[in-house]
Amino acid sequence: MEWNNKWRIRPENREKILQIRLKSQKKIYKALKIAGFVTEEKRQEIYTRDGSKCMACETRRSLTIDHIKSVQKGGRTINSNLQTLCQSCNSKKQQRTINYMKKGR
Repeated sequence: MEWNNKWRIRPENREKILQIRLKSQKKIYKALKIAGFVTEEKRQEIYTRDGSKCMACETRRSLTIDHIKSVQKGGRTINSNLQTLCQSCNSKKQQRTINYMKKGR
């Protein structure tokens, strides 16, 4: 980890880091463009379907819409691939494919 931080702060590596970030951002945007963005109407529809609570921990705070199969792995923005999660559970899930709706909640 220490070597990695030293490598990042060296001026000659700054351009490489910026190129890596730009490539990553373009890849994410391209995947989102293909999968479709979550509109406000779709967001409200999913919240209503899931009872306005997190499907993992059942809290009603800081709710977000999560793709069960991530967009980067080819998931689409369709109702069967969306679930309501709180920010905490969504960040714990990361890029894994976990369907909390099938777990009986």
